[in-house]
Amino acid sequence: MRYVAISESIGRGRGLVMPEDRERLDIREAADRKGCSPNTIYHLVQTGALASELAFVVGRRGRVRKHLIRVEDLEAHFSTEETERYIAAIDASAPPLTAEQKARVAAVFKSARRR
Repeated sequence: MRYVAISESIGRGRGLVMPEDRERLDIREAADRKGCSPNTIYHLVQTGALASELAFVVGRRGRVRKHLIRVEDLEAHFSTEETERYIAAIDASAPPLTAEQKARVAAVFKSARRR
C-alpha cells in the first residue's frame, strides 16, 4: 500500500499521513459532513458503533492522537437505506388503527390547528 503525505490543511489535520487509496476524516470533519455534533461522532466511536483508527498527527502542539474514520464507514452508518428498512419492518408488523384510535388522532390534530 502506498502512503501519501498531505501537505495542505484538511480541516484541522495538518501533516497527516494516510493511505492514498482511502479517504479518512477526523471527528470534527465527520461531524461537519453529517451535520451533527462532534460529540455525537465521538460517542459512536467510543461505543464501537462507528469504526475508527487512532493515528498520530503533527499539529500546532506537536504530535497528537486523532481518531480517523473511513468515509465508507461513516456513510454506511448514516445510511438512510437501513433506516428505511427498519421503519418498513415496524410498519409491516403494526396492526391497523381502530376507528376509535383514528378519531382520537383526528381530535388531537384539530385542537392543535385551532391554536
